[in-house]
Amino acid sequence: MGVFSWIYVPVTAIFCYFYELHLRTLYDVPWWIWLVGCALFSLIVFFRVVKYGIGGMKEITLAGSIFLSVCLGVIMGFIGTLVGIGLFDGVNSLFADRTPVIAEAIVTDVRYYYEVRTHRGGPIKHYVAIVELPKEKRTMRIEDFYLYKMHTDDEILITYRKGLSGVDIYEGFDVK
Repeated sequence: MGVFSWIYVPVTAIFCYFYELHLRTLYDVPWWIWLVGCALFSLIVFFRVVKYGIGGMKEITLAGSIFLSVCLGVIMGFIGTLVGIGLFDGVNSLFADRTPVIAEAIVTDVRYYYEVRTHRGGPIKHYVAIVELPKEKRTMRIEDFYLYKMHTDDEILITYRKGLSGVDIYEGFDVK
């Protein structure tokens, strides 16, 4: 083991915590957020490379600086957007209302699952169910395997908390 190999354990634990928190936070990240994040970081890298060069090399071509800024900008933009989403989820959960809301809900027939392939080739399945809250006159998209397996029109009790920014945080459900 190397000197810095101990860092993998806390980084993995933090990543797993924020991933699970993001699954419980009930909102969808718009697709254009990823494009805006990558474009902003690409512009920052481009202007930095044009102004200062790379490691003392002031004579870099315009094509080289554009290529470098796009490559680094996409990577940094993706990581920066992930960090921004993680911070949003963390602050939303940290300062959320401590008293949970328990609401009656009805499982709808709208269910789906999707698979995400990992770099090792094994799929990760995400099970999504849509529930209707008749008293609040709204629907919730919840990612939960056991809720996905419930029958259509089953009445359940959903437990969630109101987040700081108004985005709900799913806690669980009970069969009524």
